[in-house]
Amino acid sequence: MKGYVDLIQDADSKFTQAWKDYLIYSMERRIPARYLKFDVEKFPEQVNKLAESIDKIVEEGKGIVFSGAVGTGKSMSAAFLCVSAIVKRAVDSLDDILFVSYADVLNSFIDDNIELDIISPKLLVIDDYGRGYESEYHRAMFEAVFSKRYDMMKSTIITTNLSRKEMLEMRKSPEYQRLMDRILDLESFLWIPLKGGTKRRVKDE
Repeated sequence: MKGYVDLIQDADSKFTQAWKDYLIYSMERRIPARYLKFDVEKFPEQVNKLAESIDKIVEEGKGIVFSGAVGTGKSMSAAFLCVSAIVKRAVDSLDDILFVSYADVLNSFIDDNIELDIISPKLLVIDDYGRGYESEYHRAMFEAVFSKRYDMMKSTIITTNLSRKEMLEMRKSPEYQRLMDRILDLESFLWIPLKGGTKRRVKDE
């Protein structure tokens, strides 16, 4: 098994051991600990290729959408890319990375003030993007800040259970059209469908 600690320990020799120790200690304060329990050797080839080129992806301001059913490894893939961004110096510090759920983003919109800064980070992960539980106000606020990141060419990774086909259908609705135009833009977002059954150990009754 090769996990995030191994990735950091194997990083560029320009990283001092003290800095590596700090990264290992601090990583679980930036990324949910559960999603850091990944094994690099179990990711599909397309995810590993993204990790190899994450520095170029961030530099060019491209985004990534991991879509797939529950338990297919979308959030772990996003966490892997965050660690890879640190190791490959795609970001300057941990402060340049934010991993946050879509629900938490919506909850941060209070009285037209954005309590959670999702614009500044060079690399943002929006985990579990979905529809149906946001109000019109929340949807409009999210579209505004997402569009600002898009216009600033800052990299955003989205994980979602929605398929590209479902988002294309959402695009037909006026309230989602502008947001979907951006997420579905193949020049700005790489779409990675993750297939297969759940990787979680779920016992039938």
